[in-house]
Amino acid sequence: MHQLTHRMNTYLQAFSAYLYLLCYRFFTYWQHLHWGAQVLSIFALSRLWGWVIFSVVGAQDQYTPWKIGPMSYLEFISIWDSGWYERIALDGYPHTLPTNSEGTVTQNTWAFYPLYPMSVKFIQELTGSAYYPTAIALATVSGFIASLVVYLLFNRSISWCRQHRLHLNNGSSRAVESPHHLALWATAAFAWAPVAPILQVPYAEALNMVFLGLTLYLIMAQRWALGAIAGILAAFSRPVGVPLGALVGIWWLICMYRSYHQTPQAHSTVSTLRGVLIKHLGQGVSAISICAAAISWPLIAWAYTGRIDAYTATETAWRQSHLVLFQPWIAQSQEYFGLAGVPVLIMSILGFIFLMASRYARRVLHPVLNLWCYSYLIYLLLFLYPQSSTFRLLLPLFPVVLVFIGLSGSRAYRVLWIVASAIFQSVWVGWLWHWKELPGGGDYPP
Repeated sequence: MHQLTHRMNTYLQAFSAYLYLLCYRFFTYWQHLHWGAQVLSIFALSRLWGWVIFSVVGAQDQYTPWKIGPMSYLEFISIWDSGWYERIALDGYPHTLPTNSEGTVTQNTWAFYPLYPMSVKFIQELTGSAYYPTAIALATVSGFIASLVVYLLFNRSISWCRQHRLHLNNGSSRAVESPHHLALWATAAFAWAPVAPILQVPYAEALNMVFLGLTLYLIMAQRWALGAIAGILAAFSRPVGVPLGALVGIWWLICMYRSYHQTPQAHSTVSTLRGVLIKHLGQGVSAISICAAAISWPLIAWAYTGRIDAYTATETAWRQSHLVLFQPWIAQSQEYFGLAGVPVLIMSILGFIFLMASRYARRVLHPVLNLWCYSYLIYLLLFLYPQSSTFRLLLPLFPVVLVFIGLSGSRAYRVLWIVASAIFQSVWVGWLWHWKELPGGGDYPP
């Protein structure tokens, strides 16, 4: 018995050493790959994990409004709002808004932006494929492209901070880490985020992340014309046009202010201001174009249906109340946390401001990314009705992961962050994507 135990321990040690050597050689090989291959391999692994979660959780469903009995992976990821996008691709938008017996507008497709479903429809007409296979393929491919864009965005942001904010890195060991290495870790954190499974389902989030990331990258790179095109496409894929337009407009004003005060006052104030305006003409056109795109969808809904409030009335149909700025956050915080609700809300907002104003954020975030996070958060606080879908709607705040990953250069810290995020993916899918009918009917949407 003792000899058998000794032999088993020997075999186990040999196997462990072989496995360690295999992993070491693979990691050494992986480190020498092109950055694009590294990013895509990280994202592929995260989406494989998403496939496992969706497959396992979907197999547990016994009854849903979409099917009785367990669901396959493709069936399970094609539920919830996927049906609205399918309806847009097949039937377009209604000329007349549906209403209930009291004349109140009910849920309809005007709440969903057209770029994603119309892109699916275009591909269908080219290939003759069915809707859901096409929609899932487009979303998944868009997710892979988005991961590349996020890496490029992070890399450029870190490099800019290293060049312009050297005083923040003096005496810090983190300054030794290359922009590529840090951007790769942050991209992994994005790919493994708790709501990252949404990037492989037939929703518009993945396609929106492509154009949102491109817009931020091109604005940072001062490619105004291309940035305007990407921003317009982002505004027609998800409701990010208002904060994106605010970002570009405010950044335009900041750049003009800096240029004006850096210009030698050799001429009159009027001529100096005229020169600054001409210098930033392209940036101004870009800002105006994105702002116009931000308000165009409600105007299109008005023109198409004849109701000036077609879009807002449709959006509020899900909350069953009129549009009120910020107040829903107070009401919902009290609903979930009681008397502590408002203090929790205030502390959360102050914590976000503290994080974004900290030296840790200034080490890695370009001002455009910092301003975007503020713009999008203010947009959510003003217009969003907070409920279970809020977690998914926080995805455009993805630059924040760069700050969290940059807090420490410890590999253990970063691995723990990604592992914890992977666990929370299963929590998000198991809690919100999985159908569990409430006592009053329905379920919390993801």
